[in-house]
Amino acid sequence: MAYMLYDMSMKYFFILGSNPTLSLAEIYSLFGLRADYKLIGKDCLLVETEQTDSNVLMNRLGGTVKIGRIATAVSGSDLLSEVKSVCQPTAGHKYFFGFSTFGKVGPTKALAMKLKKALQADGVNSRWVVSRDQNLSSAAVEQSGLLKHGQEIVLIKDGGKTLIGVTEAIQPFKDWSFRDYGRPERDDYSGMLPPKLARIMLNLSRLTTNEIVLDPFCGSGTVLSEAALLGCSQLIGSDLSLEALEGSKANLAWLKEKYQSLDFRCQLFQCDARRLHEILEAGSVDRVVTEPYLGPSRGANNQQKVVRELTNLYNDFLISLNKVLRTGGRAVMVWPIFMAGARKNFLQLNLNQLSIVRPLPAELEQGNIKLTPRQTIVYGRAGQKVWREIVVLQKK
Repeated sequence: MAYMLYDMSMKYFFILGSNPTLSLAEIYSLFGLRADYKLIGKDCLLVETEQTDSNVLMNRLGGTVKIGRIATAVSGSDLLSEVKSVCQPTAGHKYFFGFSTFGKVGPTKALAMKLKKALQADGVNSRWVVSRDQNLSSAAVEQSGLLKHGQEIVLIKDGGKTLIGVTEAIQPFKDWSFRDYGRPERDDYSGMLPPKLARIMLNLSRLTTNEIVLDPFCGSGTVLSEAALLGCSQLIGSDLSLEALEGSKANLAWLKEKYQSLDFRCQLFQCDARRLHEILEAGSVDRVVTEPYLGPSRGANNQQKVVRELTNLYNDFLISLNKVLRTGGRAVMVWPIFMAGARKNFLQLNLNQLSIVRPLPAELEQGNIKLTPRQTIVYGRAGQKVWREIVVLQKK
């Protein structure tokens, strides 16, 4: 993947989420080879592509914290004049500004004081927004009104240049929380797929709005809800549990009430996922996005027995999946990873006509951006007994 040329044409920065590999893979699923990419540090991605609307893109993504535009670049250490050139105070109003930095930029206090003084000389009353952390969180940006009454200025050190960017969109964290905790039906005991992860998985499937999306382990309807919000109108959900299906039904009705512009139809039915092919027509489904049963979530269990049982379940499900998924269709699944201390135990499954799709080109694997040896993404945190393996499959 080519590195960026600094002609300053349509360059953006993306601040990646808590799993940078997953965040970058999601971004790549949308832009693909139509963009050039460069990672700065652990979580700042530079993207050169055609002009895009940062707010529209942020509303599509699940794993990105901030998106902004690179406005200019400067060599050397005297940033003041270039930083001041990107400031856009409104006449008669106090101007709020804050800094976030990526790469080896250094402290910004002296620069902030100089900027306040330079703005004051122009008759602009300003306030420097700071936080305890080095960088401003999305919450800090929103609560301080930086996008409404000022700007977050982002400084990115790249080799001998400092790029100067302006944040244009932040993750709508209140909306994510509302959809996660505000919906009427939740099943915290058995565990649920987080809405952000469901959104990322849908994007990894590269779905379009006119395609049929299936979740054969639909639970409380998280994947189906996020697919509807992405504009998909033809949804299918199935589950072995009638209680789960009632939860999906309630949550989808709630979604239509809260987001009245949505226009979708969802077929829900009770079914063992291993027998999907007995209900759905062969090759009738374009995209499958799902988190199957991952095993017992509470209490002690015999790991070897659980692995054996889930291997049988998943292998039988994949046989049925092969029959209902169209040729060229994609399935994005969660497979459980069982932790034994620091060792990760992966399921070994028979894919039949399916093949694992690499979600990132090899050139983008660097630093903390890593795929597993079988080209999948690990999702988990310390202390969890079962981690998630995000697997992108395609039917040959």
